[in-house]
Amino acid sequence: MTNIDMHGLLTCKDVGNGILNYEKGAFKHLWGAVEGVGQFANTLGEWMIADSLYEMGDTSYFHAKSQASLDDWKAFGSAFATSPIRTSGKMLAPGVMAALDSPTSAEAWGRAGVDIGLLALSFTKIGQIRKLGAVESKAFAGSRAGRAAEELSLARKAKPGEFNIIDWKGYPDRVPKPQGPFRLVEGVEYDIARKAANTANNKMRKTNNLRGLLIDIHEVKPVKFGGSPINPGNKVILDRNLHRQQVTP
Repeated sequence: MTNIDMHGLLTCKDVGNGILNYEKGAFKHLWGAVEGVGQFANTLGEWMIADSLYEMGDTSYFHAKSQASLDDWKAFGSAFATSPIRTSGKMLAPGVMAALDSPTSAEAWGRAGVDIGLLALSFTKIGQIRKLGAVESKAFAGSRAGRAAEELSLARKAKPGEFNIIDWKGYPDRVPKPQGPFRLVEGVEYDIARKAANTANNKMRKTNNLRGLLIDIHEVKPVKFGGSPINPGNKVILDRNLHRQQVTP
């Protein structure tokens, strides 16, 4: 075999054997994980059988399984009390612990590589779950409890004689929703505001060549509920059917 180390400390054969042992350790560790899943399924099946026998009056198998499980937990607790870090490490990443115990073993480092990869995948999943949780917390505002909290907050901001709208169900998505608080405008005040709005709307129709078209100029925040009658920012141009059938039916 060709010598790749001028001092004879390392050969191609050594490198090949190291890689082979690394892959061997990784494969054995992965196979151990598969066997672990099988053992878990087997244990779950045993507990289901024990539970079924218990329901039929035969409690001996259930008690035996319970005692064995209790003994296992006692053994784990005793080991954890003696060496918590090492015991936890063997439970969570046995391959890494094996590599630390045998730092020159390529096979042990192969097992460690599998553990490190699985841990990295787990942390990635945890990060995704946290992002999902953040999205769900934003969606909470649309839930029943979220709407109740929003309604309470808006109610506190509203002055006497004012109100807010929380439930916009059925309101067209493409039409801007007015922002509260709202107040009912009546009598002479409303007549003056409505006249000003009509004048502004006629001017907008003339300026934009909208006369004769089947459109309506809609006040986002209605003049009847305190919206500006003349502010262009409070006006949108809508299809007449949409406006009269869905917005202000």
